[in-house]
Amino acid sequence: MSRFRKILEQSPISMAIVAFDGTIELINRRAIATFGYQPEDIPHMDRWWVLAYPEAVYRAEVQARWLRLVGEAMAGDGEIARGEYRVTCKDGAQKTVVIFGVLLSGKAFVMFENITARKVAEEALRESEAQLREAQDIARLGRWELDLVSGHLAWSDGIFALFEANRAEFAASYQDFLALVHPDDRALVDQTYRDSVAQKAPYDIEHRLLLPDGRVKWVSEIGRTIYSGTGAPLRSVGTVQDITERKVAQERISRALQEKEVLLREIHHRVKNNLQIIHSLLNLQAKGIADSAVRALFEESRDRVNAMALIHARLYRSDDLAHIDFREYLQSLVKSIAATYNRCDVRLTVQMAPLLFDVNLGIPCGLIVNELVANSLRHAFPEGRRGTVRVGVGRADDGCYRLKVADDGIGLPANFDLSAGSSMGLKLVQILAGQLGAVMTLDTTAGTSLCFAFTAAAQLTTDKLDAAVEQK
Repeated sequence: MSRFRKILEQSPISMAIVAFDGTIELINRRAIATFGYQPEDIPHMDRWWVLAYPEAVYRAEVQARWLRLVGEAMAGDGEIARGEYRVTCKDGAQKTVVIFGVLLSGKAFVMFENITARKVAEEALRESEAQLREAQDIARLGRWELDLVSGHLAWSDGIFALFEANRAEFAASYQDFLALVHPDDRALVDQTYRDSVAQKAPYDIEHRLLLPDGRVKWVSEIGRTIYSGTGAPLRSVGTVQDITERKVAQERISRALQEKEVLLREIHHRVKNNLQIIHSLLNLQAKGIADSAVRALFEESRDRVNAMALIHARLYRSDDLAHIDFREYLQSLVKSIAATYNRCDVRLTVQMAPLLFDVNLGIPCGLIVNELVANSLRHAFPEGRRGTVRVGVGRADDGCYRLKVADDGIGLPANFDLSAGSSMGLKLVQILAGQLGAVMTLDTTAGTSLCFAFTAAAQLTTDKLDAAVEQK
């Protein structure tokens, strides 16, 4: 027996020998290391009960269970069934232990299996799974896994809730999943998944579900496939998220934008028509004026109205209601000015790359071009002189725009002061340049060239224009 005790003493398993009278005859080194109690601390089971289970109610519960299991062992094959207990160690720490044993020669050989670490891990896993379920519920998200060998499809609770499917009625197969997909999306979903498996690439798709009561849900599905070492597909995993609210919101926004687009298009159309009416009235009035100077004033006003009307005409026909292709606009404007002055001997060119301007830049720049091109046609080429007027806008690397109108006509008088110009056209050009924050540069080395440098941050409003006119 002493040899047997020595084996128990050296055993890597926590063990104790308890006599039927409750005397603890042996507690091995492993048990001492596990619980911290020395043999003198627990000479008898009475001490073990008090120290290991200090809480009276739980102690009574454990004692009753242990006595029942020992009684069953005595009446049966002598094996004490496994039971899980919370044992308080000498240092006050609690450990979860599985206790079991065998009755032999009037003694109980008791073994202890410390499963504290496993229980902590299990609890952490349960908590993590609970948090994951909560997060999935909040995000309306579920997880699925398809075994490509057996064909079995496993869904999380979140997907059953999302699809509003009954577990008892769902056959858990890929075909049953496809049956829940909206008929109009079914072929695309199936092909997307099959392409993903064949190409060994993840996939991401948004599609609709058609519920039994006729309601439609939008979902976002992300998935990937796992392959064997030989490249054979083994299983596919993925998530499905309910995005119905987002889709409904997007649809509302889309409808609102469409309504806004229709409204803006109608506004531009009406503004264009009103400006064309004003243009026609000014033209009609000008024809009835005998005084050439007064008639010229009406014609200049008519051309300015036309420059603004062309902006709204292009916006009305454009897909982008906030911006216009300024090159196309300038080409139309220059063509209109050429038709007004009928100067076949002067060539008008627009030299620039396609460039988008919003209306706040387009209108003042268009008015500047209108004034300067008209001024060139009136004064730079007298007595049928031939020449060219060049117009262009470019954007430099520093983000600054440069608008240039140049002609190779007779040029300006030697003592000409642009800032002191008395004509309405030149005053308007200076006002517009000032409101754009443009730096204006005049070059008279070969004809006349005016360059305006400004940024896209420039904004022109009627209030600013009215105030500037009052100052002039």
